[in-house]
Amino acid sequence: PSGEIPRRERDTLLDCEENIKDALAASGFTEVYANSFANPDDVRRAELNPQEAIRIANPLAEDQALLRTSLLPTMLRVIAENQTHRALLRLFELSRVYLAREGDLPQERSMLFIALADAQGGETLFRHAKGALDILAARFYTVYTLERRDLPHWSHPGRAARIVVEGEVVGTIGEVHPLLRSAFGLDVMPVFAELDVARMAAHLREQPRYHEPDAYPRAYRDVALI
Repeated sequence: PSGEIPRRERDTLLDCEENIKDALAASGFTEVYANSFANPDDVRRAELNPQEAIRIANPLAEDQALLRTSLLPTMLRVIAENQTHRALLRLFELSRVYLAREGDLPQERSMLFIALADAQGGETLFRHAKGALDILAARFYTVYTLERRDLPHWSHPGRAARIVVEGEVVGTIGEVHPLLRSAFGLDVMPVFAELDVARMAAHLREQPRYHEPDAYPRAYRDVALI
């Protein structure tokens, strides 16, 4: 037989994921490697509904009985197990979650979870977490804003915000709710940034875009000499 070798198109989402990982690792973050299964007890402690997750028919162990619908329980457990090892934890995980669909295979979504934790927490740690977003924004030539609306249950109601890029909500940044800290026995104060990579990827660029300069540029500093 003869014929042309089929051309395989590049997986742009996979390329984006690898570039995000490289940017965070180069900034001093440690990548978390975890399997795709979740412990039902961890899911309940994270105040997620185990009934919404896909249950494995023949799990190797009961603590691996569910497919993850969120990276939240894993990150909380990782911090709980490592909180005494370092004064400051700088972690991230970029992996798939699996959302059940009626009569079909689960929807796979690529999610990014960035976590920082220390004994003090507060505004300084929040700014460090925001700095991770700034690193990604600078690396991929995009701009984001923070808005307080429709916050997820895991975030502190007064210390969190949605991450918005070009009018689209792509994630959340904020301090972890005290009830979740208590449920997982955390002595540290974590700040998380959760991002939907598939939504975010549409706004990330490998090259900067040209913007025509204004005819009358704004003045950032007005100096008067007398």
